[in-house]
Amino acid sequence: EVHPDVEIEVQEFNLEDANFKFERSKKNGKEVYEWTLTNNPTFEIEANAPEIQYYAPHVVPRITNYTVNGENKKLLGTPSDLFSWYKTLLKDVNSKKGNEELKSLITEITKDAKTDLEKVRKIFYWTQDNIKYIAFEEGMNGFIPRNTDQVVEQKYGDCKDMSTCIFTLLEYADVPASVCWIGTDDIPYTHEELPSPMIHNHMIAAYKHEGQYFFLDATSDRIPFGTPSIFIQGKEAMIKTGEDFEVITVPIVEALNNSITETTVLEITDNKLIGKAKMEVSGYPKTQLHRKIADLNEADRFNFFSNYLKRGSNKFILEEFNTSNNEDKEKSTIVDFNFNLDDYIFSNKDEIYVNLCFVDWFKGEKIK
Repeated sequence: EVHPDVEIEVQEFNLEDANFKFERSKKNGKEVYEWTLTNNPTFEIEANAPEIQYYAPHVVPRITNYTVNGENKKLLGTPSDLFSWYKTLLKDVNSKKGNEELKSLITEITKDAKTDLEKVRKIFYWTQDNIKYIAFEEGMNGFIPRNTDQVVEQKYGDCKDMSTCIFTLLEYADVPASVCWIGTDDIPYTHEELPSPMIHNHMIAAYKHEGQYFFLDATSDRIPFGTPSIFIQGKEAMIKTGEDFEVITVPIVEALNNSITETTVLEITDNKLIGKAKMEVSGYPKTQLHRKIADLNEADRFNFFSNYLKRGSNKFILEEFNTSNNEDKEKSTIVDFNFNLDDYIFSNKDEIYVNLCFVDWFKGEKIK
């Protein structure tokens, strides 16, 4: 039901094949919009499927204009309207300039940087390593960032705090950058379809170098510089460019940059397979691996890798392993390991049978 002083637009999603009826009428002086869905099948949520908004029928109303005391006010009719509101949220953030502690911090962080791009890299990594991601969303805390001096002092913040922290530190380093509003990949809408805060649940920073944007999301604390966080690939970013904005799609990282490559040399000894292997883990698989092992002690790390490197059967025994390039975010992690696998070979007279498909990728998976 919509008051006569309020104008709305309604965006319909996934209604093409839905059996529904739409009616618009008046009731007690108000506009009534009504959708009735009949005989629709139950939706089943499948593991690893996209979020339900991608395929379930639904409608999203938004207020474009409203009238107060005879004056018409714009709200959310276009992406420009949305950006205009976002700007008001930032007007008091970091309004005081010339913080001496931030100046001193920037001098220390960028002391060896010879180019603006090197400064951006160093500030991004400093934020990753020193600001802990903790989300605060009560009230307007879901929209308004905190001042950077507070974030730096307390050593934690949410995505808005971290994005404005990177932006402000770059500002102190005389490097122009931007803040961006973006939605993660569980939100299916574009800016033109739905210019509303519903399409954004995340903030990042961006730096433009030779016509190309570097998207800087320090909430993903292990991704290398120049790589967007995994959940914003292919999503539209609303980038603040001074008093204006542009909408740019975050690139999808090439599959070849996200790989697990393994080389294994095998020997057959007394009906055992003896293996010497080298695994190279790069890109997003590396960030996921290190997130799992970051806080493990030596015993727990060995137990983790015994399962992570398991091959062939439950008789796999990890003898020893060693990892390198753990802390270098821009290099692949190397895992060297030795193992033995008993009772895995079948012999028949002068023939030996070995199943070289060591990993059953789809074991336990079911297709309905």
